[in-house]
Amino acid sequence: ERGDKDSCRIAAGYYRKAAEAFSCEAMTRLAVLYTYGYGVPKDAAQAKFWSQRALATIERLKPRDAMGYLMRARFWHAAGCTSEALADLNKAIELQPNLPGARRFRGSELFKAGDFAKAKVDLKTAQKADPQDAQLYFLSSLIALAEGNPTECLQNAQLVFDRAPDPDNTRLYALLYGTIACRMSHDEKGAQKLIGAANARIVRGYWPSPLVSYLSGDINDAKLEDMAQGQGQLTEAQTIIGLTHALSGNTNEALPALSWVKQHGDPRF
Repeated sequence: ERGDKDSCRIAAGYYRKAAEAFSCEAMTRLAVLYTYGYGVPKDAAQAKFWSQRALATIERLKPRDAMGYLMRARFWHAAGCTSEALADLNKAIELQPNLPGARRFRGSELFKAGDFAKAKVDLKTAQKADPQDAQLYFLSSLIALAEGNPTECLQNAQLVFDRAPDPDNTRLYALLYGTIACRMSHDEKGAQKLIGAANARIVRGYWPSPLVSYLSGDINDAKLEDMAQGQGQLTEAQTIIGLTHALSGNTNEALPALSWVKQHGDPRF
């Protein structure tokens, strides 16, 4: 999360120990670190080795019940295998329709897969079961934004704000994407209000404070890209850059950023 070199190096050491102890998620994360050279030297061979080992380990798992399928779906998710994760989530819900967390997880994976209609059905069902889960409304706000419905996006963002615990970054991200929604509906006054609220909540020097600075107009594309460390942060940065330019009608600037997200972004994003 911090993104500095020492933190990346320490994290890589922990991931390697966990990967050697057959943690599927650690294997996939270690593959990402070797791919981009975060905390370890960039090494395509090592990246391929840990990625293939993770997939082979996951494939050997044989779930026996709904919880087993849910857990294997989490491993597929960590490996960026959305279709495999969805298949296991479908099986888990078939076996136990009210399995805690399963519908939220499937709604998130369906959103990633671009199936917004089915994602919304799962999220609505999950909201009835747990109306205080802020993540459900955050995902709903992102779907509304993706569908070009800024009003619904802002409504769900407000529901996030009413539910998320104060230290939780979910509130902050709701403010950031709410800002995008305001600008989509040409409400710059509303956007500035949300940016002001975000500025009051960030911890300077820690992610996602650079995203707030960018939306405030304090830093440019190049500076935000430079401040983003790791595949996850770069994915978020390029997404915000692409959306900002798209809303301004700057297609030439928007397309490279959004294309980067599609081709190189964190598959869990």
